[in-house]
Amino acid sequence: MSSSVYPPHGPSPLGTVQRRPAAGRRNRRPGLIGATLGWFSRLARFILSTVIFFALLMWASYWTAGRYIRGTELDAPNLAGLTFVNAAEELRKNGLSLVLDHKETHDTVPVGSVISQFPQPHTRVKKGSAVRVVVSEGSPLVAVPDLRGESEAVAGVLLRRKGLDVGNVAQAAFAGKAGGIVVAMDPPGGSGVPQGSTVNLLVSTGRVNENRKMPNLRGMTIAEVRDLLPRLGLVLAEERQAAAPGVLPNQVHQQTPAPGEPVPAAARVTVTYAPPYAEPTLAETPPAGEAPPAVETAPEDGAETGDTAAVGEGTSDNAPGAPADAAPPADAAPPAAVPAETSPPTETAPATEGNTAVPPVRFPAAPGEPSAPAQ
Repeated sequence: MSSSVYPPHGPSPLGTVQRRPAAGRRNRRPGLIGATLGWFSRLARFILSTVIFFALLMWASYWTAGRYIRGTELDAPNLAGLTFVNAAEELRKNGLSLVLDHKETHDTVPVGSVISQFPQPHTRVKKGSAVRVVVSEGSPLVAVPDLRGESEAVAGVLLRRKGLDVGNVAQAAFAGKAGGIVVAMDPPGGSGVPQGSTVNLLVSTGRVNENRKMPNLRGMTIAEVRDLLPRLGLVLAEERQAAAPGVLPNQVHQQTPAPGEPVPAAARVTVTYAPPYAEPTLAETPPAGEAPPAVETAPEDGAETGDTAAVGEGTSDNAPGAPADAAPPADAAPPAAVPAETSPPTETAPATEGNTAVPPVRFPAAPGEPSAPAQ
């Protein structure tokens, strides 16, 4: 059986039958435009799928990094104006740390306060990270000009040019300095101070008043006077000793110049003070040719002796008309004791007045020494 190509509907037993297309139907064959559109459609679907895939991949990566790598995030607090210690405490409460970046001068921010920070306030930062800050050193320092020797008015002008001002002004007299001249200042010239600071001045009032009042030295001891006068600029020129009633030893009772008298510097002062102690005085020895005073002697064995008489024209200490050898009254005060520094009593040679012999006289013995009988 020979093979033959039949129509698509198969061979017909009655012979070859050719079928015609239905009315209104044409043969549809793909053209160039259709093929191109189909290719672009497939490409667009591929690109869209790829974009969606990578978007999902990036979202998953970001979510994974934020959850497992970066950790918890929070807002950085605002540290401007806080001191360094307070800023560190504020960051510690939020789980952050503080790092000092550097210091710089600032006209308005006080010394030790935060000027700026990094990261900026309210920026999302990872918990446990560090915040760097810039701290103020205060206003820029200004060098104080040296005002010594300038007048007070010129000193004020020079200070204001530097952004400074005049503080307290004290006045005092200085030798060799004219009035209104700056003698000293605080702080000293050349030192650095913040802008707007004040400088205190000491201004001379003119020549020193050389006269001063003489102090009252009476009642002071001589040692106190020797110490006081040099400190007052005076000179102790002369020291004199003289006793005075009611004045203690070494106490000054006279001075020249007088108290309150105006005196110049280095004036010479003379003082008179009581001696350190009073020297005891001894009984005066009668001059040669005069008989010493009569001294009573006790009679031996109660016998009265009439050969003892007063020498010279002196009278007895007893009442007038009483005998020379009369005993003193019972209520009479005992004789004063002779000071221990006096010399021991000595016997005097018998004196003669004309042809009359005078018995020897013995002075009273010192206390504690036995008395020898009269010869």
